[in-house]
Amino acid sequence: MNKHPQSLFAAVVPERRLHPVFKRIRDSIEYEPGRTIAEEVFRTFKDPDGNFVEQFQTSGFDARIFELYLHAYFESSGYVISRTRSNPDFILTRQGATVAVEATTSNPSGGAQSLQNFGKRPNPAGITRAERKLAREMPIRLGSPLFSKLKKKYWELPHCKNLPFVIAIEAFHDRFALFFTSSLLDQYLYGLQTSPKWTKEGEMLLEHQVIKEHRVGKKVIPSNFFGQEGAENISAVLFSNSGTWPKFNRLGYEAGYRRGNVMMIRSGTCFDYDPRSAKPVNFVYNLDDLHEKETWGQGLVTFHNPSAKHPLPRGFFKGSVDVHLEKGIITPYVPGYGLLPFASYTQVLRMPDSDLDPDREARAGIRSITLSEFNALGIPRRSELDFLSIEREWFATHDRTVLGTLALDRTDKDWLYAVFRRRPGRKAKCEDVQVSIRKHKAARRRLLDAMEAEMAKLQSKRAADQVRRRRATRLSKKRQEDGPRKVRRVRRPKGS
Repeated sequence: MNKHPQSLFAAVVPERRLHPVFKRIRDSIEYEPGRTIAEEVFRTFKDPDGNFVEQFQTSGFDARIFELYLHAYFESSGYVISRTRSNPDFILTRQGATVAVEATTSNPSGGAQSLQNFGKRPNPAGITRAERKLAREMPIRLGSPLFSKLKKKYWELPHCKNLPFVIAIEAFHDRFALFFTSSLLDQYLYGLQTSPKWTKEGEMLLEHQVIKEHRVGKKVIPSNFFGQEGAENISAVLFSNSGTWPKFNRLGYEAGYRRGNVMMIRSGTCFDYDPRSAKPVNFVYNLDDLHEKETWGQGLVTFHNPSAKHPLPRGFFKGSVDVHLEKGIITPYVPGYGLLPFASYTQVLRMPDSDLDPDREARAGIRSITLSEFNALGIPRRSELDFLSIEREWFATHDRTVLGTLALDRTDKDWLYAVFRRRPGRKAKCEDVQVSIRKHKAARRRLLDAMEAEMAKLQSKRAADQVRRRRATRLSKKRQEDGPRKVRRVRRPKGS
């Protein structure tokens, strides 16, 4: 097996061959949270082919990030992962069940250059045109890679025999494709189109219409993938439209890989738990606000094959929506009552600030650090303060003995700071707290001033300790030079 590369972002090809998307992610400060968590995930990722990093950095970014996303999801969900062979991509074991998973993507016909649209927010006026176009194209675009995997017959490999076999898929063929939900895929998989109908009492009923084929121009493919010859060997199709770089960036941000110079706002549409509703509802939240924490599995949908030779156990993919065909009706089983996004967009707001540049000092001997670095130093917190304030910035001296955090009061919208000092073998202690500072820049300036003052106190104490040690050393040396003292014994008179 090839030696595991040390980093995803250390170039393994000449700079001229690097894809523009990769270079933007590697070099931009707003993607630091994603880079950090991607590197963390990659440390446990095995690459049996030995070309993962090269493809990630050049023409195969989307497919490789989807594969890395699946690994992050499987690892965080407690699966035992095997990647000792080139095919299929994963052999998973969980709760006594073992399943083979092969990943695939629908890719742009224009090749790597189509990926240069990465990061651009779709024009709302263009969504309608794209929606009509993609609604017709999506089954064909997703059907092609699914059919290609069907012809590979990986289930015949010795290590896959008698195992449920799953194809994981995501759509990258168009920059709008990620904004469309799994409902376009289930039409192709089951050969059914679902439409809602309401009774006089307001109860919603679902009607299904059989689809025989999907046609776009001269391109025609048969519908009902699960009914095609050999498809009984496919136990399920695992779909995601969020196994993307923004997912890594968001989860990196929530994991604490941020330093205060980036803000993220996520918006989109999600499942409406009202049983009478057939439409999604809108959602929006700032990642700094109190909200339901996102998981790697959020947004996954598992389509079970009703004719599978080796059925996939329901609930095998943790947190995924399970979709079954029961009595001719497409029936989804939703796990819990959390946020279930259909599609989302992440706005990343960068706030250029030299004080927060990781390569520069905010003050002499003081640098910006990330929340995760701050937490790793064992700084005491009071959980109830999370509801009262939002920590925004974190600083530390080079030796990590003096630390500071700047926070925004959720209610009054003014600022506060706290300065901590770490002592060897002892818990960190809060040395200074100031509240009700109206201006952000003024609060940071006062925090850095307070850290400098604490550094000066510490340096003064170290200097005094050094003087005491030198004095003790000189006294000890003098005693050694003078030799041992002669002790004159005094004989006591008898009877005293």
